[in-house]
Amino acid sequence: MVKLAHFLKVVLEAQPESKETEEELLALKLIVLFVLKRNATKLWTRLKLDTTWKQTLVGLKRSVHALGLTFVELHPKLDAWYFTKEEGCGDEFQPNPLFMQACMDKARLDRVDSPHDAVVVYTYLRMLAHCNPFLYEPVLRARSEKLEALCKTNPEIWGYYLTHVILYNVRFTRLRTQVHTPNGSTMRAFRELNTLCEKHMKGLSLDLRGEITLCCKLCPMVPFPALKVLRASLQPVPATIDLHERAVLTLAFCPFDDD
Repeated sequence: MVKLAHFLKVVLEAQPESKETEEELLALKLIVLFVLKRNATKLWTRLKLDTTWKQTLVGLKRSVHALGLTFVELHPKLDAWYFTKEEGCGDEFQPNPLFMQACMDKARLDRVDSPHDAVVVYTYLRMLAHCNPFLYEPVLRARSEKLEALCKTNPEIWGYYLTHVILYNVRFTRLRTQVHTPNGSTMRAFRELNTLCEKHMKGLSLDLRGEITLCCKLCPMVPFPALKVLRASLQPVPATIDLHERAVLTLAFCPFDDD
């Protein structure tokens, strides 16, 4: 079984390693805390996570406005902006506009030609379109078809694309009523994910299977025939897993308020 308390402790107390910047680690903690704050308030109160949340924001504030050097460095900065904006902080954590423009300029987007780059750009654009819809919603609409087609050429990347469609549609918050139409993007993503699980379950990474489980947890009224087999595939947890996998499994198995 997933040792929830231990997993959460490891994630929240983790220190940066050589392959992970402090900002990336803080952004991961922010996402975990955001999901718990929105969906597991009893657990949040019992573990007194308010202090950890405030400390994480202080850490991010020290770095989020700095200019980055690479496209990858934009990711934790956008995570910080998106999730804090969802929590009512406005644009307090907005990354440096010049850095964002340099990363998302038309020439760079035109060069995207791999499934991996496509899913990263899609994720960036979902966050940017939420935080600055006037500037980035048109870009998202114009690029979505090509990005989706590229992602679909690789089953693993296709799975991540679909989970991100769902997660950003529901804003990482559990839906308590059925609000999506059968032909909407959320329902379509679930149908595609179920097909993916039925065809490729053994070939999907632990991390992706955890993300799919989290999507099902956030949308409990959406039919997902492969869920029982999917959840079973996550047990037993391998002895060695990375921090992102540990974070995803923590959220996939933690008790939400109305479970």
